[in-house]
Amino acid sequence: KNEQLPTGSILIADAPGFGAEGLAIRDDVVSLLSYLASEEGLRGVVRMAFIHKSGQQASLMARLNEKVAKAQKLIFVTHVDQTYENTFAGIVEEKKQNKDMAGIEALMQQEERRKIAQRIKDEDRKSLNLKPGEDPNYVCLVGWGKHDDDKDETERIMGPSPKFPFLKDDFNVFFKPKSIKEIREMTLAFMGVQAT
Repeated sequence: KNEQLPTGSILIADAPGFGAEGLAIRDDVVSLLSYLASEEGLRGVVRMAFIHKSGQQASLMARLNEKVAKAQKLIFVTHVDQTYENTFAGIVEEKKQNKDMAGIEALMQQEERRKIAQRIKDEDRKSLNLKPGEDPNYVCLVGWGKHDDDKDETERIMGPSPKFPFLKDDFNVFFKPKSIKEIREMTLAFMGVQAT
């Protein structure tokens, strides 16, 4: 394929840790790019792609959302496999400590686990300031949540697994992670790249 950016386009890529402790200079980079992406004359030219960690503090994202409210944004959310596994394990541990065996047994039903996944999605949606019903674009490039299409033969046989085996199926059903191919296609379309 021969892929070309629209005439006159400039691609700027940066991976700053916005809000990272002790690295305030990175916030300046994001602020500058956010200003360019939000400025009326440049809004149609400058686009921003965000990589957001699932469960990241909402206050940090609220600060970032203020800066990019008018910008054209493409958002991907990572680490949701870890967030889901850790949240589920925490709930199981709490029920064990409370000797709530009926509660643990209920968690063996997928519909009960769906409620946990929905809470995580709602929190991510709130942090990202998404519209009601608008699901985040979940991606997992490593770990047990990695899309099956992106795994090699060794990863399929010997790759990492969640502590609770059923979480893998849950993850694909509840979060519908994107493959690398899907991420690529979404990104190119977002940037207005013509594939010929």
